[in-house]
Amino acid sequence: MKQYHVPKEEQRFPIVQQCAGCGLREGNFCSVYRFPESKWTQQPCPMATHLKKSAELKEKALDPLKASKRKMRNG
Repeated sequence: MKQYHVPKEEQRFPIVQQCAGCGLREGNFCSVYRFPESKWTQQPCPMATHLKKSAELKEKALDPLKASKRKMRNG
């Protein structure tokens, strides 16, 4: 496991509710980020070990003109 620089406890802020279950916690503090609340403001924390990261598969829109050209070219 990769080792991270851990700031002194008096320089860190406590974890937020979303951090519950993360493997990078040290007691009531995050071992990676000094302000864990800021990592959850717009999106999930990038270091959250308790969340499964799933790649969203987007269905490609098929252009009918290109499809017909491919069909004619390939037989």
